[in-house]
Amino acid sequence: MREKERTYLTHEVAKHLLVGNSTLRRYCVELETSGYSFNKDEKNRRLFSITDMIALEQFKDLVKSRKVRAEEAASIIVKVNNPSKEKDKEIENQNEQLLTILKEILENQRKQEQINQYILREIESQKKVMLSYKDEKEEKRSLLQWLK
Repeated sequence: MREKERTYLTHEVAKHLLVGNSTLRRYCVELETSGYSFNKDEKNRRLFSITDMIALEQFKDLVKSRKVRAEEAASIIVKVNNPSKEKDKEIENQNEQLLTILKEILENQRKQEQINQYILREIESQKKVMLSYKDEKEEKRSLLQWLK
């Protein structure tokens, strides 16, 4: 069984990154706006994992050292560190498409079953007509034989 991963509080991560709490909060908001998600406790406080700390370090490096705009840096971090979110959306879209196709297939199957039932009724009707015709023909043949 895997042990629960240790999480860190805002002030611990801020100290590790050598930034203030408010700066760390701004970083988090920017990342969240781009789709990154942090775990939160029952009081809605962020709980940071090692992965989150690495993402924040990368964000800080892009913004401070490499002079990348915060929005762009956040987008890069989300793509690099949180690809499962994008994959989840892609899978969700594919599932919706498959569900739509499945509904169409089931509707077409229902219609085909109705058509098949109609055709079977017509075949039965034609069978009765042919049997009746055959019986009539047999009667005429019998009658002709009797008359001869």
